[in-house]
Amino acid sequence: MKPQLGLALLFLVSAATASDIKTLAKEKGYFLETFDAGWDTNWVHSARSKYQGKFQVVPTEGYADLELKVPAKNQHYGLTVSLPKPVDPSEGLVVQYETKYASGYTCGGSYIKLLTYDESFSPDQLEDNSPYTIMFGPDKCGDPQGKIHLILRHKNPLNGTFSEKHLASPPTPLQDSLPHTYTLIITPDNHYKILVDGESKSSGSLLEALNPPINPPEEIPDPEDTKPKDWVDDAKIPDPTATKPADWDDRKMVPDEAAKKPSGWLDDEPLTVPDKSAKRPAEWSDEEDGVWTAPTIPNPKCKKAGCGEWKRPLKKNPDYKGEWEPPLIDNPAYKGPWVQKQIKNPDHYVDPEPLTNIGLIGAVAIEIWTVDEGYVFDNFFVAEGAASADVATKIREQLWRPKFNVLKAAADAKQAEEAAKAKAQEEEVKKRREAAGKSLPHTLLKLFDSGSLKPLKPYLVPLLDQIRKTPNLAYVLVAGPPLVLLIGLVVMIQLGRGRSSSSSRRGRRYDPARAKKEDISGEDDQQEEEEQPAAEAEAEAEAAGEKSEKVEKSEKEEGKDVKVNGKAPQAAAAAKEEAKDEEIEADDGDEASGGAGVRRRTRRDA
Repeated sequence: MKPQLGLALLFLVSAATASDIKTLAKEKGYFLETFDAGWDTNWVHSARSKYQGKFQVVPTEGYADLELKVPAKNQHYGLTVSLPKPVDPSEGLVVQYETKYASGYTCGGSYIKLLTYDESFSPDQLEDNSPYTIMFGPDKCGDPQGKIHLILRHKNPLNGTFSEKHLASPPTPLQDSLPHTYTLIITPDNHYKILVDGESKSSGSLLEALNPPINPPEEIPDPEDTKPKDWVDDAKIPDPTATKPADWDDRKMVPDEAAKKPSGWLDDEPLTVPDKSAKRPAEWSDEEDGVWTAPTIPNPKCKKAGCGEWKRPLKKNPDYKGEWEPPLIDNPAYKGPWVQKQIKNPDHYVDPEPLTNIGLIGAVAIEIWTVDEGYVFDNFFVAEGAASADVATKIREQLWRPKFNVLKAAADAKQAEEAAKAKAQEEEVKKRREAAGKSLPHTLLKLFDSGSLKPLKPYLVPLLDQIRKTPNLAYVLVAGPPLVLLIGLVVMIQLGRGRSSSSSRRGRRYDPARAKKEDISGEDDQQEEEEQPAAEAEAEAEAAGEKSEKVEKSEKEEGKDVKVNGKAPQAAAAAKEEAKDEEIEADDGDEASGGAGVRRRTRRDA
């Protein structure tokens, strides 16, 4: 069966059941509201400016039903419905409704007020001080457990004033996201019972369970009677003659006799020494500031083992017996407990029929303020007479119970799914931890915990703790040093190549062909780089021819010089070498002034 079809069938069954119960309630004159179509013709929102929140009737999520919902958080809500006729609590009263917290329950009220009957009351004028007869239902703010209110607004038969009588020990509400029923039954004999989902949570006599009580006590403590200053009401006192036994050991900690002074401990070294790096401030004045002394710093010699007087560390005393206290004896001055005198209570009265003095009920109101959103109300039932409790039971079992079972099954399934998901995640984390246990960080920690590196552990405790928190740090520590050395080696090699290249260029004689070959390309050279190889070859050949002609001419001139001037060949060779040196110096100057000069000369030579 498809879920939509199932919900449709549930809706039809629920609607038919609700119709039958509504017919029964109408026949008996009971009030029942299930929030079907037309509900807003009976319920009226308060027109007071305080009540900005407006209730909405929405489909129940996961079930074929309609419900009244608080749509927004941090709002005051006021909604009232008048009863078909006034209800007299002294004849017995049954009140029941559902509530749930779809979006959580942190702070807010989900109680109802049974307003005191007043012909002049208009539902749209509801406010927080509108007179009520009974207030009933869950409330939570400040107290994490919350409480189920039961408050009667009782009229003093002597002076006609009203006062609130609260249930002294209220039960706690359920705070999950499921719908729950809250039932109040009051009988004509002044007894009450509070049910939650049909189970009794509190019951008793209204004459005894309320605070302050409906009937004030006959006597009250005399406010003028005070305890005498010399009154002794301590039945026992410490024995003044008792003394602590000689073998009583009340030392919590004792020196550890098994401890030994660390090797290298410096007994005569001070813990602090003057800071030698400190300098006297330039603005310091001995006359105004006193004699300047250098600040002290921890003695660096104490880092290894310690300095000063060595004392044994303390440990828990195995013979500790606790703090000794003298035994107690009877107090000879004891006069007994002091009791304040009682006087007649001027406000005492006995109300034989207190339920007749709380007023008739004329309307049901939801007047609340809530921090949360998503509070839901449904299936309100108010009836006169204790016998109407049977109808309340039918409503609970036929309208609430099926809905609760469906929603609870869905919630349990969702919870089981989330639990399975959480368990799977936990197993995944466990597997990762086990895998990490076989990894480098685990191996490294094991070496320091019980392996060959254990002697070094005391000096590396902070680092090892950090590795436990961040296991990937172990990979950085292991791979880091070799990587730094490798980078350093590469940098040194590159620097060495750079120096060698620079030295080679400075010691090289100028060669036009080499200069052209090593020339750095620029915007003015781009055209030359695109020339045809044939043109370059032709230029090189021309240069070679000119060089050959210069050599032949030089040789002829040398021979002529020998012949004409009669100089020795050695002198001619010396002059030739001198000319070559001058040419080299000129080349070096061009090279130092930049590649442009070399390139220009290279082009001219070409």
